[in-house]
Amino acid sequence: KALLDAVSSGTVKIAVNQTYPLRDVAKAHRDLEGRKTTGSTVLLVS
Repeated sequence: KALLDAVSSGTVKIAVNQTYPLRDVAKAHRDLEGRKTTGSTVLLVS
């Protein structure tokens, strides 16, 4: 709970370095497996 509160308040920031639309999930997976990503990666669902 303390971590979630810190993120919610902005005390802790989570860097998102890549985003992929859900339709590109295969590319996202290849990039992750191929170590072409750094930090957090997010799939966007719309």
